[in-house]
Amino acid sequence: MTAPHIKVGESGEDIAANFIQLKGYIILERNYRHHKAEVDIIALHKNTLVFIEVKTRSGKDYFHAEQAVSKAKQSLIYSAASHYYQHILHKGPMRFDVISVHLLPYGRDIYHFHDCFYPLQAGIIEDLNI
Repeated sequence: MTAPHIKVGESGEDIAANFIQLKGYIILERNYRHHKAEVDIIALHKNTLVFIEVKTRSGKDYFHAEQAVSKAKQSLIYSAASHYYQHILHKGPMRFDVISVHLLPYGRDIYHFHDCFYPLQAGIIEDLNI
């Protein structure tokens, strides 16, 4: 049996994936893993490779979900992104986004934050070879 918070997270990721596809993004990977690191969604938008962390909250559990992406989480995302970026030999730009999904009794709120964090902030720009 799947825990309720896992179901909420999966639901949010599905909502986020549909949301960005409607905006013209092409989803390349979902739940991409490299060692302990994971990226929820990897997409291509025009020529930009976009690594997306999805944060979902429901009901009364309301705070800005995008604030839950800690420096430690960013570092893990960078690690997976570096591996993926080098693996596919992408030559275009890349960025790191956060999509916040808040599930409400009357519907949902979705916020897409572009360029939320940068490898330089964590001192690991050399790992991305950019």
